[in-house]
Amino acid sequence: MAVAGQGDRALEWISRALLMEPDDARVQYNAACVYALLGQDEIAIDLLGKTLPIGHGDMRAWAQHDTALDSLRSHPRFQALLESTEGD
Repeated sequence: MAVAGQGDRALEWISRALLMEPDDARVQYNAACVYALLGQDEIAIDLLGKTLPIGHGDMRAWAQHDTALDSLRSHPRFQALLESTEGD
């Protein structure tokens, strides 16, 4: 939805998912992807900051290579987050 020009609808759905499963690392990760795709980088990084430290070990690898997060690659906070979770 986010990449199909339905940003408002994507935000509505992701808000619902976060309300239903606020502590689920996978939901938070996917929400971060939606926010990144919609150019809301700070919100995306905030969510990843909650998710990566508690997520499964492969979640950091996903974040490193997930094309949905490409807009964050050069962001200093994103880079610092990846560095801080290295080895987790």
